[in-house]
Formats: sequence, structure tokens, C-alpha cells
Amino acid sequence: MKFYTRRKAAPQVPIVPLIDILTILLIFFIVTTTFKKKDADGNEGDGAKKNNEALLSITLPNASDLKVTLNPGERLTLGLTEAGDIYLEDAKVGLAELLPILEGLKLERADAKLELRVDKNVPVGLLVEIWNVLTKAGIDVKDVPSRILVSPEDAAAASDGDGGNPVAE
Repeated sequence: MKFYTRRKAAPQVPIVPLIDILTILLIFFIVTTTFKKKDADGNEGDGAKKNNEALLSITLPNASDLKVTLNPGERLTLGLTEAGDIYLEDAKVGLAELLPILEGLKLERADAKLELRVDKNVPVGLLVEIWNVLTKAGIDVKDVPSRILVSPEDAAAASDGDGGNPVAE
């Protein structure tokens, strides 16, 4: 009597799912890997400059003989000096005169935009008063970008000391 014996199947490794998993792992590691860049000295760094220098130094030419005309997208400069003086473009104005000037500017040119340039030593109270005048003139303060002007010496000291990112102009 011959009994039928069942043959055992040879173990198989599923190749297609393994390829899918390996592809997903490869994509994951490519996306999450940070590559090291070499700095000017040839040393490998983490890609971030410690002294806030740009990766590419570009010197742009100046055109001082051209007449300056305000394009619709350009911003008018509202400047505050350390002495508390207020300048709209190149004209010095007083705090009391600023509201009527801004209201007239808004009526005359509705598309005019402002940029606030402030010296680092301007009292905060004066800055708040300027924001108040802007609000009274119907100009939203969040639409007026502010720049705090720092001297190059202070910028170098700040970037060497705590790694800050001051605006140097």
C-alpha cells in the first residue's frame, strides 16, 4: 500500500513587497538627509554660516545719475532718527504734521505704500506714537514693514557675540 505523501513547498521570499519597502526607505533617507557643504577654507560645515555671511557675495552697481521716480510697487520711506526727528522720504516733518500729510497721501495716491526705517536708539514711545498716527490715517500697521537700522560696527559685534541677525545698513 502506497500512501500519498504531501510534498512540502519550498520556502519562498516575496520579492515584490521587499522591493516596495526598500524603495520607500530609500526615498525617506534621501529626503531626510542633510548634506554637509565645504566652506571657503575647505572645511566641512553643516551648511549654515556662523557669521551670517551670504554664500555668494554680489556687488551691485549704483546708478546715482538716474532720476528717482516712484514705481507703483515701491514704498515711501518714513524714517525715525535717534534724535526723534521724523522724515517722510527726504522731508523733515513734525509728529503733529504727519497725520494730515498721510491722510492727504492716502487720498492722492491710494496705492502708495510706506516703509518704516527706525534707528536702533529711537525711544519705543515715539515708535508707538507713529503707529498710532498710521492707524488714525487709515494705514494698517501690519502693512508697513519696519527696519531697525544698525551701524556696521554694532552688526559685527552682534553677529560675533550671540549669532543674532541684525539688519545692517
